[in-house]
Amino acid sequence: MNPQRRSVRDGDDESSETLLTDGGPTRRTVLASVGGATTIGVAGCLSGDGRDCSGEQRRTEVPARGDPDAPITVDYYRDFSCSGCAAYEARVAPFVASNYVDPEIVRYEAHDFPIIDEWSWKIPNAAYAVFEETDLSTHTEFVTGVFDLRGNYSTESIAEFAAELGASSETVTAALEDEPYCQQVVDGREEASDRGVDSTPTVYVNDRKLEGEEINDIDAVIESERSD
Repeated sequence: MNPQRRSVRDGDDESSETLLTDGGPTRRTVLASVGGATTIGVAGCLSGDGRDCSGEQRRTEVPARGDPDAPITVDYYRDFSCSGCAAYEARVAPFVASNYVDPEIVRYEAHDFPIIDEWSWKIPNAAYAVFEETDLSTHTEFVTGVFDLRGNYSTESIAEFAAELGASSETVTAALEDEPYCQQVVDGREEASDRGVDSTPTVYVNDRKLEGEEINDIDAVIESERSD
């Protein structure tokens, strides 16, 4: 049966969400695809006049969920100012978590690919700070919930939200202002670009790249990888 499609606007953004249903209980959930992905000329942004990572820098591991030895890895590339990424976090990420991450069928990693504005760079630093100070579960809550502030981002609002989850508002404020993980974000962005990422959201299921509305087929792609 062909899915029913309904596009919705997100504020002034041109991105849309497409809600897919098959009219019956065989569909495990409703997924939202992300049309109108945010794209940029990557080479220019990664040139020598790119992000200036001044100040003391440190690194941490990339938060990963699921079975670390799973034969299937799902890599998700995001920008915290991207409306399509907000749709992904609201609809697709919970579906993947409940059906594939929690049952330890896949290893799941989220990566930062800043494109749009200053918050695209600053919030990954805050997310790393939350992860280092708390735990993976709190970090996941922070990443999912901070998208609700999109369009009204401020140092105060982000730090207050982190504090509600148990992180230190002072630590998060410092991370937003000083960007102590800046070089890690830059290096991760360069690695993503080398892999072929040029827009957000982008998902790789092992080596298969999904963009835009292709992300709506993530369950079919994972199942295909499982059967190989």
